[in-house]
Amino acid sequence: MVDVDLSKFFDRVNHDILIDRLRKRINDAGIIRLVRAYLNSGIMHHGVVQARSEGTPQGGPLSPLLANVMLDEEDKELERRGLRYRSSGGRGMPGVVQRLRSYMLGWKWYFQLAQTPGFWQRLDEWLRHWLRAIQLKHWKRGTTMYRELLKRGAALSVAKQVAANSRRWWRNSDRLLKTVMTIGYFDRLGVPRLS
Repeated sequence: MVDVDLSKFFDRVNHDILIDRLRKRINDAGIIRLVRAYLNSGIMHHGVVQARSEGTPQGGPLSPLLANVMLDEEDKELERRGLRYRSSGGRGMPGVVQRLRSYMLGWKWYFQLAQTPGFWQRLDEWLRHWLRAIQLKHWKRGTTMYRELLKRGAALSVAKQVAANSRRWWRNSDRLLKTVMTIGYFDRLGVPRLS
């Protein structure tokens, strides 16, 4: 077991390192400038705005996303060292959906006036892809995947192919698994749609 305590993480995030990591993922100078402005927005302390050179605004909707970008390399290093940690936080699918639901509904209400329907559709697709991968990780073995997929109405050929590639969770979740774990499947689980 590894216990990591990132004391005052949100207060100490280095802006230059964070922006560098964002540039590796996002090829849009406008978005990078906007994130930089968000980070440099300053702090109100006793009625006076003070400049900020590090940290992210706590409680802001963007801060958790930026934290994930910042910590992604650390996660990969832990995985490289053979340390595993299941992305569902030890919860079954109903628990994952219940926790995710509150975030998704919050995002939907907070950003409901945004004029970006294509973005919301892509985010919906990515979230369903991620949930499918989590489900495969929960099932672990190919024999369990095969049995569970047949229970859910998968074609025999689909169940065999997914089970044969049992360790390729992310790849499996974007292809054949879409025919079994459809949008309707996630609707029945209570996953809200953003688009």
